[in-house]
Amino acid sequence: MLSRIKEEDINEIIELEKDTLGTTLGYSMLHDSVDSSFTRSYVMKDNGKILGYISLTFDFEVVEIMNFCIKKEYQGRGIGYQLLNNVLNLIKQEGAIRSILEVRSKNLRAINLYKKLGYKEIHRRIGYYDDDDALLLEKIL
Repeated sequence: MLSRIKEEDINEIIELEKDTLGTTLGYSMLHDSVDSSFTRSYVMKDNGKILGYISLTFDFEVVEIMNFCIKKEYQGRGIGYQLLNNVLNLIKQEGAIRSILEVRSKNLRAINLYKKLGYKEIHRRIGYYDDDDALLLEKIL
């Protein structure tokens, strides 16, 4: 089930981010997204357990995906596709016309998911990370 995050989800999301991404947006930013119209975070749950999470900014035209992760034991099962696709459909209904995101060029699993959902590379930031380039992807909604 897809829903906006709640206060009680934040600690579990922080652990999920650290485990899958190696970093976190942090308690303060996640807390601010609970009731914000500009910064939003969503979780995909099954029986009350968080399977995945996505955080984004939304200026009522452009959606920028900030963090997006699925618990390691649930990766490769279509949950990421379902989560991102459902969130994009919700935001599109609110007037969004495009979505952008940044991904490491070596993260082929994520890149394949984004391409499956219709994202296209619009820019490459050479050496953006110490060990990798960053790809900027865009999807017209």
